[in-house]
Amino acid sequence: MKNNILKYVISIAEERNFSKAANKLYISQPSLSQAISRLEADLGVNLFDRSTSPLTLTYAGEIFVQYARKIVSLQQQLEYEISQIAEMKKGRLRVGVSPFWNSCIIPIIVPPYRQMFPEVQLDFISGTKSELLAMIGKEQLDLVVTVLPLPEDQLVWEPIITEKIVLAVPPERPINERLAKYQVPVSTFRALFLGDSEDLPPGVPLEQFRQESFILPKPGQNLYKRSIELCNNAKFSPNIVASNIDLRSILAMVLSGLGSSFIPDTLIMFGNIAEHPVYYYVDDPAALRRMVAGYPNNKPIPRSAVELIKLMKRVTELVPEM
Repeated sequence: MKNNILKYVISIAEERNFSKAANKLYISQPSLSQAISRLEADLGVNLFDRSTSPLTLTYAGEIFVQYARKIVSLQQQLEYEISQIAEMKKGRLRVGVSPFWNSCIIPIIVPPYRQMFPEVQLDFISGTKSELLAMIGKEQLDLVVTVLPLPEDQLVWEPIITEKIVLAVPPERPINERLAKYQVPVSTFRALFLGDSEDLPPGVPLEQFRQESFILPKPGQNLYKRSIELCNNAKFSPNIVASNIDLRSILAMVLSGLGSSFIPDTLIMFGNIAEHPVYYYVDDPAALRRMVAGYPNNKPIPRSAVELIKLMKRVTELVPEM
């Protein structure tokens, strides 16, 4: 039975009139009547009681419409799924990410994704959160990987990972001797990241660093805002001696002795760092941030993007050996 005839019956049942249904279906009323008459002849039952006005369904018609709607719905779902599979074979996906993700985590994600979908073109664009949100608002991106909050009237999101922001201090700073009991080894961060340990280390008294120099991200970056908030919550304003948009460059400056900085634990885990500064855990709600994948709420998310988000979640759960 052709799908069109099912839609014809459903339309007549909804309009309760052959002429109105024909107009809705963009066919002539005689053609619609003939099609229904042929269907009823094939079935051996009448679907409509033509003696009533407006038109009503017979009992057989009610059963027919009930199943016709299910069949049409399944057909639509099938067509959508097939179109999504076809899209995954070919297409283009534009993803906005932070400079850190673009340099440290995306290179881990791309090879397995390319193995699964070799003909999907992945375009990664890095920028600050405000820049990426502006781009997706102009439909220049399909997906953004950034931190909450997002404009809920425009985007929906999928959680990827919760980052812990930690304090990185040059190893030779005298303050490290006084605060030795608060220092956190890399192995502890790895255990926390993997969920092997639920015991958070004690948070360092951040106010002890009020006289220290700080290197912060550029204004406009989420981490800059959080760094200022963490210091303000500890009742001081940071003495900023340098800024940089790249987190690995900031970490190199910390190691050079220029100053301390706040960095996400994902940098420690995925930054391929050969030498580490001294790390301290910060006990402040502002030191936790949720990384999410956001996409427009006014259209279906491409299947290629769904699979990329799944891969991002899997990859960030697999911390490399250090």
